[in-house]
Amino acid sequence: SGAKSIWWRCCNKRLGIYDFDYINLFGGTNDIYDNNLNVGTIDDTPLLDTDVEDLTTLDLSQVSFASAFMGCIEMLMRDFPGKPIFICTLLYNGYARTPDVVKIQMLAAQKYGLKVVPFYYSELNSQNYQWLCSGFHPNQIAARIMEKNFVEYINL
Repeated sequence: SGAKSIWWRCCNKRLGIYDFDYINLFGGTNDIYDNNLNVGTIDDTPLLDTDVEDLTTLDLSQVSFASAFMGCIEMLMRDFPGKPIFICTLLYNGYARTPDVVKIQMLAAQKYGLKVVPFYYSELNSQNYQWLCSGFHPNQIAARIMEKNFVEYINL
């Protein structure tokens, strides 16, 4: 069809003047908590931009995190062939569904043959929220630890 994903369009418009070596896919919290998506399973059908005529009319009750996440991976692989994609798991945040989201992230990385940075299982996985500001986002200390973890797992 020649259609390009939202990721390609954003990069083309905003990052077109830059060359990048890899794609770092880090997210999921807003999908689960702000959009209240069901977690789903690794067997869900990936949701691709070519499957939906108008994303603004998409019924989110019919979409799982797993289908959206795997669709995102497939679109990135399609639109940026040859670019390595790294999956970074959520940080520990105390929410009940976070372990289920992390499981999907880990299984999806395995399914697509991608490297994963398991932040959830790092020293940042602590019930002491000293690493987070706002309950979700890393503070400066945590960002340094994440940088070390990223380099270690990705072997940069």
